Amino acid sequence: MSPHYWTAADSRYEVDFLIQRENDIFPVEVKAGAFYGIKRERIANVLA
Repeated sequence: MSPHYWTAADSRYEVDFLIQRENDIFPVEVKAGAFYGIKRERIANVLA
């Protein structure tokens, strides 16, 4: 799977990366900053 960036025409939605694990595909939004919160834990659980 090649990485792609997608955004809606009205810029309300975007997908930074897609991760495929077996038959499932997960959208991932990437943010820069010191606070990652619960989203980081959820992504780690998906990748585990």
